[in-house]
Amino acid sequence: MFDAEHHVSLLFQGSQWFREWGIDILMMKPVVPQKLVMRDWETGGVLKQCGLDNHEEARGNVYNMLRKDMHKGLIHAATSEEGKGIPCKLVTDHT
Repeated sequence: MFDAEHHVSLLFQGSQWFREWGIDILMMKPVVPQKLVMRDWETGGVLKQCGLDNHEEARGNVYNMLRKDMHKGLIHAATSEEGKGIPCKLVTDHT
């Protein structure tokens, strides 16, 4: 089951930018939702539903929902010799 509370939504514009930047979206293991459901936070009752089954056809890109693997993909894109530009050096725990 996909935990929708802990994700980053990458709407069609974000998916387009990632493609243009040469970022491998599939490396990030996206979930492509079929519909969005807005619920009342107190009762859990459905307030509104939005179908996404034709999102790619209508918008030109997939609506991706990403979790922790998004960071892995972005780090790979920034530090890899593949693609355009000079790779970045990732420094952690520096003083």
